[in-house]
Amino acid sequence: MIRVTQVTKFFGSQLLFDDITFQIHPGEKLGLVGRNGHGKTTLLRMLLGEVLPDEGEISMPEGHRIGVLDQHLELHEKTVLKSAATGLRPEEKNDVWKAEKLLSGLGFSGTDFDRPPSEFSGGFQMRIALVKLLLSEPDLLLLDEPTNYLDITSLRWLEKFLKEWKGEFVLITHDRTFLDAVCTHTLAIHRAGIKKIRGGCDTMFKQISLEEEVHERTRKNAEKQRNKTEKFIREFRSGARSAGLVQSRIKMLEKQRELQKLDPLSTIHFEFQSKKFEADRMLQANSLSFGYNSDDILFSGIDLNLSPGDRVGVIGANGRGKSTLLKLLSGDINPISGTVKPHQSLQAGVFVQGHESSFDKTRTIVEELHTAAPELPEQQIFNLSGSLMFGGEAMHKKMEILSGGERARVSLGKLMIRPHDVLLLDEPTNHLDLESVEALIEALAAFPGAIVFVSHNEKLLDRLATKLVVFDRGGATVYHETYAEFLKNTGWSTEGDIIQKEKKQPGFASQEREQKKQLQRELRPLERALEAKEKQVLKLETELEEVKDRLNDAKRKGSYLLIDECSNKNWKLQEKIAEEFEKMVEIEQEIMAVRERFQ
Repeated sequence: MIRVTQVTKFFGSQLLFDDITFQIHPGEKLGLVGRNGHGKTTLLRMLLGEVLPDEGEISMPEGHRIGVLDQHLELHEKTVLKSAATGLRPEEKNDVWKAEKLLSGLGFSGTDFDRPPSEFSGGFQMRIALVKLLLSEPDLLLLDEPTNYLDITSLRWLEKFLKEWKGEFVLITHDRTFLDAVCTHTLAIHRAGIKKIRGGCDTMFKQISLEEEVHERTRKNAEKQRNKTEKFIREFRSGARSAGLVQSRIKMLEKQRELQKLDPLSTIHFEFQSKKFEADRMLQANSLSFGYNSDDILFSGIDLNLSPGDRVGVIGANGRGKSTLLKLLSGDINPISGTVKPHQSLQAGVFVQGHESSFDKTRTIVEELHTAAPELPEQQIFNLSGSLMFGGEAMHKKMEILSGGERARVSLGKLMIRPHDVLLLDEPTNHLDLESVEALIEALAAFPGAIVFVSHNEKLLDRLATKLVVFDRGGATVYHETYAEFLKNTGWSTEGDIIQKEKKQPGFASQEREQKKQLQRELRPLERALEAKEKQVLKLETELEEVKDRLNDAKRKGSYLLIDECSNKNWKLQEKIAEEFEKMVEIEQEIMAVRERFQ
């Protein structure tokens, strides 16, 4: 058992944890939730021993091994497979098939195994790091936003893997659907305290809300009672006859703990502006195809029409062209064939991956927001900054020190400044905390224009998508249905492909070899018995041929005694051969039954 006992931790002047205590029991799978900046990553680093508590202690069983998904990648090996295989434990260093199996599950093909890691994007390099971690089989896994770099099929594979994981883990993710699917417990950081419950986020948030409501009612009732008591003391303090009653009430007030009013928690507020769009058709894409050359076509033949209110979810494996499709729709790049025809008055807002590369790191938050609309008064930018939870001094923080979630909020804020008819969003929920994701989903649902969004967040897809562009089965297909309908009616071919890839892995082959050995152990005596029967039948048939020859010779000679003797022997041999054939059939049926058990 891992024990966190009376731990207090400050980050500068900010109190992150105030005397927190909890335990992690063997096999527990904890989803760690809390607002950005409230200490989730700091808690993981304290469990890892990289950060020490200011007070209290953290104890672990002797020899307990901890594995963490490190955001700082160090992949020194020459190939993807060798890099991943460095995670194998010493006693399993030759079981490279395990690395191949996990790499396949996370979207790497067999031809990728021998390529240098440097040829892959940061997202795919992070997957290699994840494979290294999983192969090390630690007792405790610490996973800080592992879903940010996974496409939707890899995400569904990781969900299955973590459900079957025998050890314990602590998981931070913005993907609420994923968190609830894989975790047995929820651990919430709230008001510098910590709460742990069995169950998912909904249960936790409802419990916190109920407790705060009860606290506020109790505080108000206690305040009313205190006011009445203080009034009694003031009115009767001077009376000698009531002195005893007054003193008892004074002592009662001194003993009574005064409940403090809970400070209101700042909440994020997204609101995307739009203007009334008069036409029915915003954008029309016909027979859209794209490739970097004629031998490398990403997709072809996409037909997509956008009207006000459309919500188009773009989903599929990484590297298939999802982000490219958004660039084509925004006009940043041109197709190799087909056309994109936006309405002449269309105003599109774009949120792209790598948005932080456009930031000037020396600017403050309000200065960066102001670049999106320099003509707006400063107070309006201040108000926007506050709605993004950058109020007070926080709005003057430099861009270079912001976390990934904070930078994402700034980028979304810049998109909120001006009205748009269409929003083109590439993974907008990455790095946001759960509360921010919920607020973003609500804001997008209320946006009257059209939205085309790339996402692996299944809650976002379930809540918004009215049609889909699915990159699967070697191309891209438009489905006029919700995500739930797609899963029910069509589903992902790649999930089946992963199963087939796993069957082709050497690890699966070694399991197959063991099964074949067992199959042979059971088949060998049956096959030997069948072989003996075949030899016996062959011998009897040879004897029968000899008897037939003698019978024919006796008929030619007219030797009735010899005819009678050969006829009887002929009959007995045929009967014996028939019996042996029946036994052969029985043995063959047993062999078939054994083979069926091992299929």
